[in-house]
Amino acid sequence: MPNWFAYCALLIWPIVAAILYVKLPPARATAWSLLGAQYLLPAATVVKIPMVPQLDKNTIPSLCALVALLILRKSSKRNPILAVDILIFAYVLSPLATSLANGDVIVAGGAVLPGVGVYDGVSASLLALLGVAPLLLGRYLLGNAYAIREAFKALLWCGLIYSPFMLFEMKMSPQLHAWVYGFVPSDLIQQIRGEGFRPMVFMGHGLIASFFAMLSFLTTTALKRTEIRGSRLFDYSIIYLGGLLLLCKSLGAIIYGAFAFPLIRWASPRSLNLASTLLVCFALLFPLLRYSNIFPTTELLSAFEQLSPERAKSLAFRFNNEDLLLNKAAERWLLGWGRYGRSRIYSEYDGKDIAVTDGRWIIDFGQYGLLGFSAEFGLLIVSVLAAARWRAAAIVHSERLLVSIAALILAINVIELIPNSTLTPWTMLLAGMLVGMTEAKRSNSQTDARPFPKNATPAAKSFKGQPA
Repeated sequence: MPNWFAYCALLIWPIVAAILYVKLPPARATAWSLLGAQYLLPAATVVKIPMVPQLDKNTIPSLCALVALLILRKSSKRNPILAVDILIFAYVLSPLATSLANGDVIVAGGAVLPGVGVYDGVSASLLALLGVAPLLLGRYLLGNAYAIREAFKALLWCGLIYSPFMLFEMKMSPQLHAWVYGFVPSDLIQQIRGEGFRPMVFMGHGLIASFFAMLSFLTTTALKRTEIRGSRLFDYSIIYLGGLLLLCKSLGAIIYGAFAFPLIRWASPRSLNLASTLLVCFALLFPLLRYSNIFPTTELLSAFEQLSPERAKSLAFRFNNEDLLLNKAAERWLLGWGRYGRSRIYSEYDGKDIAVTDGRWIIDFGQYGLLGFSAEFGLLIVSVLAAARWRAAAIVHSERLLVSIAALILAINVIELIPNSTLTPWTMLLAGMLVGMTEAKRSNSQTDARPFPKNATPAAKSFKGQPA
């Protein structure tokens, strides 16, 4: 049970965000407001006010981002991407459509699940609006290379500052959340790795902390390649954060890091965009591959059995639950089952919930159907594809490279939504910045750097964006 300090931390954060926006440029203030909430605020703690969506460590900074957008947005010439507008409307309104289509009461064993109606639909749509607020802020206010650079630098420093706490929990077990906020947000057994522990600090789960350690490692690598100044600092930070990632003992995050590091360090923008496009296309097709039994689950389980029987058993459990939930979702495939756990599986004997939902894709499919899944994943995927299109219009090589790297990192986050549910406001912010840059370039608006002649020196071609 959260203590009083946990609720105070949530309620004080809007004041912290306001101070950041007053003292810092919008790009830097946004990055630190969103990441600061993710790294510091309590997990699994909710403040619920009637007629208002739940307030937690994701929705509160998103609400701050929405207010910042309304106050700071300036009119600018841009050529909007129609697909993005359509997906945003679908993302916000699909929960309302789902609620209107699910007014029936469900009885499963001893479980009685209420129907959902207009009130629940409006509440869910408002929650979706908060979820997409960082994307809107990035699109309309921070669509420039300077903002992406600031977001990357914030992740670098967050990783360095957070690392001592992660190292402490690797040795002493994940206890900091309980010491500060009064409770442990997830099962400690899941954090045991060999003779040590997988840290989570204030993230809520070791998988999330490991994923952000991987993001810090990759963004530092990106800064090393695209920056001229501070090269030695980046070198040391890459080695340190890479070691931290390995010590987290999270196989998925390590695989992402091992895959992306050589691409970010040495690949051309064309190769980076190709890798990003392939990743998001796979994520988009994954539900179809799973439903049609084309995805090689048996072969994958056999490979993991050779690597680690324990991980193979965990993966088999995940696949079995996905099969159950996917079959349930197929019964209402277009709009889903709605809220209140209606999309989950319940025992016919005692009404207990017997399914485990891990991946974001199956959660979206179950709750909001194909429409909701397509809207959320579509927004992220279109953002990645927009970055590839922006490449052709870019003038400065360092900018083109930075955008291609940002698209790859976003694509990795989309892939992470298949096994897990690591969708944070920072992810939506990065997607919005990529969309904003594309739309600005489409309208020949130079929002982030002045043009350079083709024969400019490498030093002159380095990033020289102005604070947003």
